[in-house]
Amino acid sequence: MPAPVTPSISLQFVKKIVVQFCPWEANVRSTRNFLSHVGAASARKTNPDCKIQTVVKHDRSSPHIHIDFFDGKQLIFKSTHLTTPEMLHKLLKWHNVRFAQLSPEEKEKATAAKPR
Repeated sequence: MPAPVTPSISLQFVKKIVVQFCPWEANVRSTRNFLSHVGAASARKTNPDCKIQTVVKHDRSSPHIHIDFFDGKQLIFKSTHLTTPEMLHKLLKWHNVRFAQLSPEEKEKATAAKPR
């Protein structure tokens, strides 16, 4: 069976990501995979100012991911029963909504901007 396709990640409109999990729980694989995707160099280049914080707890708490966007909106995943592709596709969907709200001049500037 082929592996699920994961979208390329853009953190262009993301201000901060907090990933919290207990490593001793069995249901944290997708959360850790999500962290590796958003922490990858290709994703970080899309917004070097995005803060990515990892909170490792040892209290048997369920994993969750909290994403803050520059427009004040928040996306929270209670990732116990979510797969990595589901979370990545939702993040991509939120990115596309924000990109669609830009004016044509802002869109051109955003797509032409070179990462630092």
